[in-house]
Amino acid sequence: MLSRFANPALGHTTAKVGSDGSQKIGLRLLSTVRGNLDAGREPRWAALAVAAWRRHVASTPVEQLDDPLAVELHAALPASRTAAAVVPALLGCRSIFDGELAANAVFASLLTHWYGIIDTHGLDGLRKEINHG
Repeated sequence: MLSRFANPALGHTTAKVGSDGSQKIGLRLLSTVRGNLDAGREPRWAALAVAAWRRHVASTPVEQLDDPLAVELHAALPASRTAAAVVPALLGCRSIFDGELAANAVFASLLTHWYGIIDTHGLDGLRKEINHG
């Protein structure tokens, strides 16, 4: 993956890949989340990707967030940027999360877990959790 992103001819920078997250989450991750939940499995890794996107939304000023829903997402954010506050607030964004998925306790718990690790311990803590969790 590192060599792919190091290729100057690629044209898809990590910033470009990460832009428009609200438009990509549903298409690329939420169907995986639903499929796992429907099969009785934890969508652990898909939830990690969604949580990382949420942390990016919550920690990036609205004017710097490259997303068509930037204003809506920031309007939904609570004053507290903790996992316990941000996760339910952004699950309430119906333009991204349907009511059934937003109400799923397993998904919400995974989002809170991952967001909390990233928020509290950063990428080093996330690596440790992935390797030992």
